[in-house]
Amino acid sequence: MRTLPFTYCRAVAPLALLLLSGCGGGSGAGSAATPDSAKTALTSTRETSTTDEATNGPTTTTALLVPDSSAVVSADTPSAAEAAASPPSGKLVVRLPTTTPTDQNQRIVYQAAAELLPGFANNINAELSLPRDVVLTMSDSEEVNAYYSASTHSITVNYGLMLYVLTQVHESTTHSDTGDEAAQSAVGTLFFVLFHELGHCLIHECDLPVPGREEDDADQLATLFMTSNPTSTTGQSLAGAALFFAQMSETDAANIAWDDSHSIGRQRTYNILGWLYGSDPARMRGLVDNKVLSAERAQDGIEEYRRIKRAWANYLKPYSKS
Repeated sequence: MRTLPFTYCRAVAPLALLLLSGCGGGSGAGSAATPDSAKTALTSTRETSTTDEATNGPTTTTALLVPDSSAVVSADTPSAAEAAASPPSGKLVVRLPTTTPTDQNQRIVYQAAAELLPGFANNINAELSLPRDVVLTMSDSEEVNAYYSASTHSITVNYGLMLYVLTQVHESTTHSDTGDEAAQSAVGTLFFVLFHELGHCLIHECDLPVPGREEDDADQLATLFMTSNPTSTTGQSLAGAALFFAQMSETDAANIAWDDSHSIGRQRTYNILGWLYGSDPARMRGLVDNKVLSAERAQDGIEEYRRIKRAWANYLKPYSKS
C-alpha cells in the first residue's frame, strides 16, 4: 500500500466534514479501486466480549480504547425511575489512543481520526441525546471494519478502515479529472459505515422496537442520515458507499455465507441506491437514465424511503433535539 504524505490528512478533513452536514446530487458510483488489504467484506459486529477479541493488531493501545465496563455503574448512577423521569442527556464521547505511533501511515491515520471523529460526534450530539454516553474510538486493528459493542457501549472504527479510505482518497487525487468524485466516494464510505454503526448503537441503547433485520435497519438509518440535509455531494458519497459493498461482494455463490446477518453485498448496494433515488427522484434521475437502477426498483425506492423516514422519525422522536 502506498505511503501517504504527511500533509494529506489535513486535506481530507474539510472534505469529510462537508459530508457531515449532508450530501446531495450526482449519481455516479465513482471508481475507487479496492486494495488487496481490503478483500474482507465490511461487516458490523453488534457485540464483542472484549476489545482484544475485536482487534487483530498490536494491543499496546487497547486499554485506552473503551472504558472499563466495571466502572460504568457508580454511586451517582440514577435509578431507573429517575432516568425515566428525566430527558436523556447522553452523547457520543470521542476517546482516541494517546500513544505516539512511529509508522508514518499510522501518524497520518491517527491525526485524521483526531479531526474526523470529533466532527462526526459533534454533529450527532447536536441532533440527538442518548440514554447514556457512548464512546467513539479507534482500534489498531488492520481489518477494514467498524463495529458497535453493546457490552462496552462503544463504537469502534478500525485503523484498517481509516487507512483504506485515506489511501483511496490519496490515490484518487493523482487523477485530476476524476479525483474529486473518487475522493468523495471514498470518504462517503467512511461516513456511511459510521452512520451504520450509529444505527446499531441507537437500536440497542434506546431499546428501539425495529421490526426487521437489524443490519438492514442500520443501512436504512445510515442512508437516511446522509440524505437528510442534501448537498451537491450526497449522490457521489452514497454511491461510493454502495460501490464499496458491490466490490466486496462475493462473485462465487459457493463462497457466500448465506446465514450471515447481513444482506449480500450486491443486495446492500441496490438497496442503498434505491433509497438514494427515493430520497430525491428528480435529482437522482441519472440512476435510472444510466441504467444503474431499473425503473421498477427506483419506483420501489420512493415508497421504501418514505416508510423508512416516517418510521425512524417516530423511533428517534424522544431523543431528537430538533
